[in-house]
Amino acid sequence: MKHLLWFALMMATTAQAAPFLTCDPYPPDKAQPDTFLVSVGTAAPIASPAFRNPDGSVMLKYDLAGVGLGLKTVKARAKNAWGESGDSNPFSFTAGAPATVGGLRLVAGDSGSPP
Repeated sequence: MKHLLWFALMMATTAQAAPFLTCDPYPPDKAQPDTFLVSVGTAAPIASPAFRNPDGSVMLKYDLAGVGLGLKTVKARAKNAWGESGDSNPFSFTAGAPATVGGLRLVAGDSGSPP
């Protein structure tokens, strides 16, 4: 039963996993954004609502799964009713499928880890 519960938890976590662009949380006692403007490459910025954490702070959590393959550079701005921040420092990454699995083998034991 313990293994089944662990497996269900792992599957639920994995099903929600995606490459997200995130930032440090804005402290709840400071001015907080309600929206982030995310720019991927030279495309026009896309508005993304601020993600609210249980402690009241907010942060950027933007799903990058649909940005396409290849080298990407992203920037973000924070925005609220009183204005916008400047651009963040650019962040670059390469979007692509993982390499082909290699080195498959059978191992003894129920943990699946090599001896």
